[in-house]
Amino acid sequence: MPGPLPLPDARVPGERIAAALVFVVFLAARVAYAGRLRVDSDELQHLHLAWGWSVGLVQYRDLFDNHLPAFHLLLAPLLRATGETPAIVEIARLAMLPLFVATAFATWRLGRRVASPRVAAWGTLLGVGTFEFYARSVEARADDLWALAWIAGLAVAVGGPFTRGRALATGAWFGFACLASVKSALLLVTFAAGAVGLGCVAPTVRAAWPARRALAAAGWMALPALLLVGALAAWMASLGALAPLVRGVFLHAVVPGAGDPARTAVAVAALLAGTAGLLAAARAVVARSAPDVGPRRALLLLACGLFVLLLETVWITSARQDKLPVVPVLGVLLATGVDALVRRRGAARGDAPAKVARVAVGVLAGVVAFAFGRTVHNRRPWVDETAGVRAYLAEVLAVTRPGETVLDPKGQSVFRRRPTYLVYERFTRERVARGVDVDPAARDLVAHGTWCCSPGTSKYGDATAAFLLAHTFRAGRLRIAGARAGPLDAGASLEVRIGVPGVYTVVREDGAPFAGTVDGEPFAGPRPWAAGPHVLRTGPGPATRVAVVPAAYVERGGTPFVEAPLDLSFTGW
Repeated sequence: MPGPLPLPDARVPGERIAAALVFVVFLAARVAYAGRLRVDSDELQHLHLAWGWSVGLVQYRDLFDNHLPAFHLLLAPLLRATGETPAIVEIARLAMLPLFVATAFATWRLGRRVASPRVAAWGTLLGVGTFEFYARSVEARADDLWALAWIAGLAVAVGGPFTRGRALATGAWFGFACLASVKSALLLVTFAAGAVGLGCVAPTVRAAWPARRALAAAGWMALPALLLVGALAAWMASLGALAPLVRGVFLHAVVPGAGDPARTAVAVAALLAGTAGLLAAARAVVARSAPDVGPRRALLLLACGLFVLLLETVWITSARQDKLPVVPVLGVLLATGVDALVRRRGAARGDAPAKVARVAVGVLAGVVAFAFGRTVHNRRPWVDETAGVRAYLAEVLAVTRPGETVLDPKGQSVFRRRPTYLVYERFTRERVARGVDVDPAARDLVAHGTWCCSPGTSKYGDATAAFLLAHTFRAGRLRIAGARAGPLDAGASLEVRIGVPGVYTVVREDGAPFAGTVDGEPFAGPRPWAAGPHVLRTGPGPATRVAVVPAAYVERGGTPFVEAPLDLSFTGW
């Protein structure tokens, strides 16, 4: 087996400038993407929670959530400063820029400890520019903060001898990651498993780190993390939010009877096979690398590789954003392998070091260009995919007022409270379908007099969806309580079933005043309508469509006879 190659030291003129320009392109593209990239429903849920903190509501106690709160707390001042604006998604995405820069810096610092300056730079660009990281990190989501905290912790961990101070600093970063995402538990498990695996494949590490010393280091690393988590628990308890935090973050994802034994057996087999492959790869990395960097590279490979393996096999759910903390690190490791391959081929041909360095830069730059080109191909920054959400938020803000409620699956209306506590994401739907939870939304609509809803019905339980289809109709980009019918001739009779009691009025599409009767009495303008059937009879005039709508909706400029088409920006609603 070939031994380790020395790290390259040949300079290529303009290399640093080229790498810096590529990063500037990444930043410019993020500014363009902020107002164009398709909006994920998770983003609006995060913004809704940050808005809740900004107006004095308490996450978990007042607003259901299945995420940990660090991101929402840090974002709350931005929501307080901006006020109610349809552009909140773009503003929040631009606020993610510092997190992106900081994550790239942490990745570069990590790369400097496990590879050459060249590989650190181009590997960082590869990691943060690939589609799996770049597109998701543009979005305003807690995973951005989570990725920064975890990668910064890894950079500290591999930054030098693992002294007590380094263990404490690493644990502090890892603890902060725990405040950003519950998925940090899986990262901690795979990091620990990677350290054990490193001892199995690297005899020098095993000799330098006997069990007693390793456990002591783990204890020092755990101390700040436990203090941070304990402080959060104590604060939440003081707010009356600790019990709902435990239910929402930890217990909500437990759905009895949802497992598939056959699929689980296949997943476990894939996990074992993948782990064996990772251990073999780590052993090769240690053997082929310089002694001072080989164990660090192997540790990163094992920790990140095991994390991806667990996500894709036995973990309860997997999404692209779940890999944000490991993709940049894997980018550095991939760049390390590409650089080593280029140098070995150059050495085999007897090329001069300067030529080998130029070829390495060209190949690494090409890989980065391909990765970012794939990102642009998958999400074109010149195509506006956020217009529908901006228009939806503008419509919600126009026809509702602070203090009024709007029903949506996860908080997509951002600046309005929801009438019901549960959010309708994957686990809620599964729990409702299996009878673990009862879908309360239809009942809560009536209790709160909620007449404004988001447009879709597919995310709710069957009872709520049926209620919405029976007692609301699409108007603009919203769903409004009431009914719409027609065209109706003069003297036509119509039964209208009101599901949400409130003050309603009757309007004609042609703009003429409605001159008919309601329940046998001449219509005299807005009045309270009780839940149940009502008989509407049209007066004289040409045939036209008629709508029974909340009076506030019409008074605030709502258009009940216009139904806007929904585009891809409403995916996940």
